Amino acid sequence: MATTLDYRVNPLDPQDKLTVSLYCTTALPLIVAVTSLAVQGGTMHQTTASTLVAAGAVTVFLMPLLGGLTSKLMKGETRLIAPTA
Repeated sequence: MATTLDYRVNPLDPQDKLTVSLYCTTALPLIVAVTSLAVQGGTMHQTTASTLVAAGAVTVFLMPLLGGLTSKLMKGETRLIAPTA
């Protein structure tokens, strides 16, 4: 099943649209591919490419975390951390 932001096909609430958009913003494979080509082509320094890839790696962790937190906050859940036994 595909997720779309078109309200006629999938009528998501604005809160759900924000959550979906945060989950979809990670682009590490694309960043790695583009920077690899740029370094091989000589148009980008290796240090710049490494920095961009590291920033992309952070988004792989950060954006789903923000998406989950946003979803819980928008639904009014007050407990953001699972209780410990």
